[in-house]
Amino acid sequence: MERRGEEVELEKSVRRLREKFYGRVSVEEAVLLMRRYHNNHAMVCKVIVLCREQLGDADPEERRTLEHDPVVKKVVEKLKQEEEQQKQKPGLDCESDKDIEAIAQQLMVLPLTERNLRMFDHASRNLIPSAERQFACQACDSTWWRRVPERKQVSRCRLCGKRYDPVPYDKMWGTAEFHCPSCNRSFSRAKNRLPKVLFASLEHQSTGSTVATCLSQGSLALCDLDELLLEDLAEESEGSED
Repeated sequence: MERRGEEVELEKSVRRLREKFYGRVSVEEAVLLMRRYHNNHAMVCKVIVLCREQLGDADPEERRTLEHDPVVKKVVEKLKQEEEQQKQKPGLDCESDKDIEAIAQQLMVLPLTERNLRMFDHASRNLIPSAERQFACQACDSTWWRRVPERKQVSRCRLCGKRYDPVPYDKMWGTAEFHCPSCNRSFSRAKNRLPKVLFASLEHQSTGSTVATCLSQGSLALCDLDELLLEDLAEESEGSED
């Protein structure tokens, strides 16, 4: 159980570091830095922004040590498998990401576009801009709210595992119960056993260019982020046993 908790903390910090740089930090480099600095993604982010021209390759001895670390191996395999699954989907276009191979070297040559300046500004302030969105799975008749990164508004249904785009702002709804003052009767869609989903989310069509960070901002549900990540790790373990 202690090892599983260690995996959760490492995966959370890796996901957050990668999201801050829009996925330009590779899984291996992110895991290496998080392991070296005890999951302190905020500090590592500042080092990359302020001293990126001085960042070099990791020490070979350190890499060899980490290769035998079971926690590192588990997280690297999981995140790399997620990336491979994204690449196998039709309509994938990753040409624009081919020149992204290292952290600091690439960040130095990025053009000063509005988007890249915004990325560095948010990273320097340790920010991942978020939005609170509603998601709905019609097949499972399930609806939930999540705080997700503005850049990648995607959430997974905990019942069927499918990933969805958010419900459009003008189609969102809430839970209401009505009381009749005349007959003192209360009624609601739930009491009348009507479907929970009024407007279904569209299934997310990934381009393969986004990183696996939809869990990085946490949940507005009763469960916490660790529970969601543990479910992901459990699914990965079950899949590897089949």
